[in-house]
Amino acid sequence: MKIGDRYLVAYSATGGGLGGSHRGDVLTMWNKTLDPKSPDFKYTEPVVVASSLDDEDCDAIDAGLLLDPTTGRLWLSYGTYFGFIRLVELDPKTGKRMEGNEPVNIAIDCEATDLIYRNGWYYLLGTHGTCCDGPNSTYNIVVGRSRKITGPYVDNVGREMLQGGGKMVIAANNLKTGPGHFGRYIEEEGVEKMSFHYESDFRQGGRSVLAIRPLLWKNDWPVA
Repeated sequence: MKIGDRYLVAYSATGGGLGGSHRGDVLTMWNKTLDPKSPDFKYTEPVVVASSLDDEDCDAIDAGLLLDPTTGRLWLSYGTYFGFIRLVELDPKTGKRMEGNEPVNIAIDCEATDLIYRNGWYYLLGTHGTCCDGPNSTYNIVVGRSRKITGPYVDNVGREMLQGGGKMVIAANNLKTGPGHFGRYIEEEGVEKMSFHYESDFRQGGRSVLAIRPLLWKNDWPVA
């Protein structure tokens, strides 16, 4: 994410929840440029902004960032299907966790979350279902929205994402299965793109593929 004249990167170091350890960290670091050929290309020392232990109901991976355009506050969501999705506030000047800020649970039964602000709504997009099983993967991308960044995030029929709700955005089809890990890119003013992967594309021998589509909106909901 670009903030001012620098880029903030959030990433995870973890054992992973599927048959492994739930212990992990989400870290942030800065760089002046994303061009590795530039003499200014150098990451700062990473700092830990969220953690999880083996006995926690959350895995500290899959970070998503939102710089709130209405307040200038910086937020990070993280977590997996093996527990809660949590939200913490970061300092947009340092990338560190705001002092005294405690994680807020905002969803369950999803992972790889991302946050969007649009027209007075905060949107939480997450990936529901199971991954990493090729054509048998049940991944799909869902969304809820809230008037407050801290939730509650609710789908189009009133189900809270903390109760497993979520409006379907992208599902499997006859040719591809397992869409997951939503990403958003603003190409230019008024033109948005979304990225995600399919676990298996039957037209390419079951390979995992990257998809990029226009991000469209209908009745204040994102649609594929």
